Amino acid sequence: MTLTPFIRAVSEQCKRSVIYVKKLAIQNSIPVKARAKRIFGTDRALIVGMLKEGVKTQQIASEVDYSVGR
Repeated sequence: MTLTPFIRAVSEQCKRSVIYVKKLAIQNSIPVKARAKRIFGTDRALIVGMLKEGVKTQQIASEVDYSVGR
């Protein structure tokens, strides 16, 4: 279960950063799903191949379960 949208909503309501709210959640044993920070080998090759085929980044992100950079 991912709580990222929930964390963002709480962050907006409390006027605190997402990082701060996430830190509090972790300190209180609330599970938080962290996104991968790096893309490795086979995933990278798959993503590059999909980009070369013209697949949209949103679709790629949902298929390989990565976020889309902004």
